[in-house]
Amino acid sequence: VKRPVAQIRGVELGRMARGRLLTVYGIAPAGGWFQPELRPLNGGLPAPDGFLDYEFVAAPPDLNGGVGQPGLPEEQRRIRADRLIRDEAAGGAIGVRVFSVKETPTAIRFAAGGS
Repeated sequence: VKRPVAQIRGVELGRMARGRLLTVYGIAPAGGWFQPELRPLNGGLPAPDGFLDYEFVAAPPDLNGGVGQPGLPEEQRRIRADRLIRDEAAGGAIGVRVFSVKETPTAIRFAAGGS
C-alpha cells in the first residue's frame, strides 16, 4: 500500500493545451521509495472551498522486497510525481492543494482567466 511522502519541497502548475500539468517534488522518508503518485481526494471533485485536493504518495521499498535506507541525506531521498488535470475534470476548481505527512498542505491557485 502506498503511503504519503514525508515532505513537499516544491509544486509547479503548468498550462497545457487542454489542461494543466501538476508537478510536485518531495522527500521520501528513506531511500528506496518508488512509484510516486498524486492521488486525488474527494473522488477527484473540488473540495467545498474550491480546491482540487491530492495526496502525494509513494510505495515503500518493502513492497518490492527491498529494504528502506534510513539516514540518507535529503538529496538522495528526493521524489517527484506528475499529474495531468484536464480542463473538464477541473470542474470549476480555483486551484490545487497537495498533502504529505508532516506539513500543512501546499496550495496553488489557478491563474485568472484560465491561463
